[in-house]
Amino acid sequence: MPDNSPVFSPAKAAVWMMGALFCMVLLLGMASSLNHEVMEDQVSLGALSAVSFLLVSSLLLGRYPGGPNLREAIGARAFHPLLLPLAVLIGVTAQAPAESLRDWVERLLPPNGSGEPAGIVLLSHSRAESVALVLVLVGLVPLAEEVFFRGAIYGALRRSQHSAPLAAVISALGFTLCHVNVRLLLPIGFVAAIFGLLRASSGSLYPSLVAHMAFNAVPVVTAMNGWTAVEAWGRAHSVVIALGLCLTLLVHYLIASRSTVARLSRSQEAKPYVTVEASGGS
Repeated sequence: MPDNSPVFSPAKAAVWMMGALFCMVLLLGMASSLNHEVMEDQVSLGALSAVSFLLVSSLLLGRYPGGPNLREAIGARAFHPLLLPLAVLIGVTAQAPAESLRDWVERLLPPNGSGEPAGIVLLSHSRAESVALVLVLVGLVPLAEEVFFRGAIYGALRRSQHSAPLAAVISALGFTLCHVNVRLLLPIGFVAAIFGLLRASSGSLYPSLVAHMAFNAVPVVTAMNGWTAVEAWGRAHSVVIALGLCLTLLVHYLIASRSTVARLSRSQEAKPYVTVEASGGS
């Protein structure tokens, strides 16, 4: 049976990721034209960006189908059970070195003083607004971004016989560049590389999704509760935390590389999905 699935190249991946960014900017522009306060509302900003990524994901998977159902298409496959708690630990411990990278960038490119740290903004909200922020920033946004970058984009590249490392790098670059803040490119690129490693080694979207949620949860939850000492402690022990992160990543990789379940998932995601049109007598 001939393979009639369309080929998804790195160049096409770049175009789709640029399209997602354009869609997000367009939606934000339309929303801000109706209500200028939208640009200062993190719940609205997060929700609109999530809608953009989910919308483009549906269009991409319609053009480059990845399986008979959505779970198969985005790579929500089986994984070794130990990978999930390790992913949580990875997401939490990645926060301190990412903050150190941000501090280093800000020393090179000092901020102009016009913006406020995310924690201060979170503390200024009511309890109900803070809960909405958790749902959006810790739940919806990571889900939408993972479904698009390490689900639809990564999966389409793998089904077109591109290697897992290449698919991980391309999706990580797109993820980084879609966060259009020069001062955050290095720390976001750092965590994007980690998420890509989890996705490629496990053969499943779940570990990178859980790590992404855990990573986002650290600053949101600590800011909501006023735990300023947590951030200070993390900066003071960033080297030790980074070593712990490296060790956890190594354990995750070793388990994934030796897991029969993960090996099967990696094999399944590399198979082209062939759509077969029904014909009269066949």
